[in-house]
Amino acid sequence: MATYRRKVQVTGRSTFIVSLPKEWAQSWNLHPGSEVELERLPDGSLLVKPLARRKKGKAVKTIRVTSENLDLLLTEILSAYLAGYDRMIVEYDGVDIHVVNGIIEEARKRALGLEILEEQYGRIELCTITGPPTISVDRAFNRMISITRSMLENLAQAIITGDEALLDSIIERDTVVDKFFLLIMRELSMLLQGELTPKEAGIETLPEILYKVISAKSIERVADHAVLIAQILKTTRRDAVITDDLVELLEDARRLFNKASTSLQLLDKQKAMEALRQALTFREKEENARNSITITSYLPDTTAILDSIRRIAAYSRDLSEAVISIVEVRAFATKTKRKPQSNDDAVAS
Repeated sequence: MATYRRKVQVTGRSTFIVSLPKEWAQSWNLHPGSEVELERLPDGSLLVKPLARRKKGKAVKTIRVTSENLDLLLTEILSAYLAGYDRMIVEYDGVDIHVVNGIIEEARKRALGLEILEEQYGRIELCTITGPPTISVDRAFNRMISITRSMLENLAQAIITGDEALLDSIIERDTVVDKFFLLIMRELSMLLQGELTPKEAGIETLPEILYKVISAKSIERVADHAVLIAQILKTTRRDAVITDDLVELLEDARRLFNKASTSLQLLDKQKAMEALRQALTFREKEENARNSITITSYLPDTTAILDSIRRIAAYSRDLSEAVISIVEVRAFATKTKRKPQSNDDAVAS
């Protein structure tokens, strides 16, 4: 990344001037009279950007597929999506077109807004039709949370009723959670690359990006464990694996996730602290239930469900800790932000 150093000059008594690097101005076709936009970033620095930002060459990614790397095609497509590419061209040779199409369809299921733009023999062009400013990071988080809450709520109902259709819907909804998870990762990646501004992504302080990533991953993993439990219930007799202790633990884990996710939506440190206290109580209760099951009999499926419930609680705890960190970094940024001088004082200095 190129860096430039310029001296600040003053005209009149209150106008500060900094010259723009010539090569940068030329690369954006700027000329006398052109306008640029200045945005104050969370750390107090200024971002200078042209009003009409052109697409960069890196926005197109070509992926060449042979029999030797076909197994990595899904990873390649999703990695390009996360990096911020608008278009991906898949060129394949000597491989089964049906296999390629199946992998691309799986990528489309996982990545929000990823569609086939053009298809011909040996070449498939993909594009993203959902612009990052359309769905902010906060909005994507709210959708992830809402869907995951409904998955846990329906899971608690299915454990009691044995409703297989409800279990199927839980498994299907995980795909939507994954879509919003990948969208959040894509937007945060584009933010760090300068393709999005903090305002467009709904970020107030740059250090909070780390905790946003932790939060998104925690929610995504909670949804994954809801799916694991649903899959076990679909293949095992419910009365053979479900105990009263287990049902109660799942309800406790669900309440814990609701509290933690609410603290993220509101950025409420107090609620996050309450969730951490609930997590401590849950841990003791879970250990007692695990010991009870182990003493009476060893049931692999019951133990697997118990493990997933434990992980739901653990990821809820991680989410709560991330919320507290976000609140703290925002408070620190506010506290350490330099107060602007008056024009007269600035000129006099």
